[in-house]
Amino acid sequence: MKWITNRWNSYKYRFVPWIALNINNKTTVKINQTDQNDNSEHLLNNLLSILKTFENYALLREDLELYSKLHNVNQKILLDKFGYSLVRKESLLEGAGKGVFIQQGQAKAGSIVGIYPGTVYQPYQPILIQSIRNPFLFRCADGVLIDGKDCGISRTIYRSCSPRDQIGMLKTSDTSWLTPWPVNPLNNGQYVNNGGGEKNPANVCYQEIDLPLSTFPVGLRKFVPNVNYASISQDGYRDLRVVVLVATRDIHEGEELFSSYFTLIHK
Repeated sequence: MKWITNRWNSYKYRFVPWIALNINNKTTVKINQTDQNDNSEHLLNNLLSILKTFENYALLREDLELYSKLHNVNQKILLDKFGYSLVRKESLLEGAGKGVFIQQGQAKAGSIVGIYPGTVYQPYQPILIQSIRNPFLFRCADGVLIDGKDCGISRTIYRSCSPRDQIGMLKTSDTSWLTPWPVNPLNNGQYVNNGGGEKNPANVCYQEIDLPLSTFPVGLRKFVPNVNYASISQDGYRDLRVVVLVATRDIHEGEELFSSYFTLIHK
């Protein structure tokens, strides 16, 4: 029974009838679409300012030793320049598995504290097989899906799509988030658990950004943990959907990040 309960608790936020019955003023985070659009440029600039500070690298092949070293270096940069560092460990919520915590320092309200990694699917693209027993599917307001599962077929598809878009000797997406040592420490967003009640209220919210690939610095794309499922030749040119997690209040050292899976976009 405990196993069944844990499986249900990890799946119910993707089960539309359950969501419909449980949406109310206490369980939702409401975002005005106009405010969201106005905020996108600010968030994009904020993200750029973070990525520009990270230790750069030019290696194309997978190197776990290098990933581990860069993860630690960039954690220190995040702490020194932006006031906080992050760690992935067992959640405070029973049966929730891993969670994400402020390891040191304090993340100020409005700070980007995570990026939701994974393969980006348009609403008309096939994802049935990948979705089976997959609690890491994030649905955007317009139906775009991001598959943040770091194992199984989801992992294989991401690793297949990532080198496809390589530009010369430059990586154009992060693959280190598939390991325990993401070079960009923000690339843990899929492990942020849903908060609830007075004990663990949400302290972050999801915000969607369309990354303009025509103008976004190519040298920084290696830190972005997302890739489009289809190539340009298959699906035409399109920007890259990125979902960032933004602190809704100051989050202090030792606190776990909690989101709300009930985010309503008001037009």
